[in-house]
Amino acid sequence: MRKYLNMFRILYLILLLFVLVNFILSFYGYAFTPLLWNPWLYLGAVTAFSHIWYRFYRKHAPNWKNLVSVLLGLFAMVILVLFIVLFFTFDGHGLVTIHSEYYLKEKSIVFQRGSLLDAFDEYHELVNPFVMKKEVKKKVYFD
Repeated sequence: MRKYLNMFRILYLILLLFVLVNFILSFYGYAFTPLLWNPWLYLGAVTAFSHIWYRFYRKHAPNWKNLVSVLLGLFAMVILVLFIVLFFTFDGHGLVTIHSEYYLKEKSIVFQRGSLLDAFDEYHELVNPFVMKKEVKKKVYFD
């Protein structure tokens, strides 16, 4: 049982180290690309969820009341995720740190921002496949 707690601590430290490295890179005008941020966010969410799940079920004996509450909680989580996805689909001006609509073009990474009527692309220069410059090289607006 102690081994799992140490595993969670190590994983949390690795995730925290990633954020600290990104913070240090920001002083020099660089940032990690979504190629690294998206798995980091997913791994962090799965780790936190697994840790909470592990701590809860370590102390509680499984019974039908817990199973029903877990199923209702999962249903509420799915509704919440669908609401968030729906909200950010139509909100083009929101500050979303982890942006998944991107593609690589030559030596730059292109983020597709905006909504239907005011869509634009932001071009950032790539240093390598995992690090990009934070400043926007150019913006291309679509009419």
